[in-house]
Amino acid sequence: MRLVYSRRALSDLEQIASYYIANASPAIAQSIERRFIAVIERICQLPEAAPRVSQRSQVRVVSAVR
Repeated sequence: MRLVYSRRALSDLEQIASYYIANASPAIAQSIERRFIAVIERICQLPEAAPRVSQRSQVRVVSAVR
């Protein structure tokens, strides 16, 4: 599976990281980054496990909650 990040997604990820670095700690920001990476890798390995947003969409969603 090929993963493509939109400009908005990359901007959102950068803002999330900046927020947690400023308001929590770099360690918490790194922990959240690792969780994002784990979820993204799971989607890439088993894309069918993530439901599509709609039947006609190629966009898939995954709950980050374990």
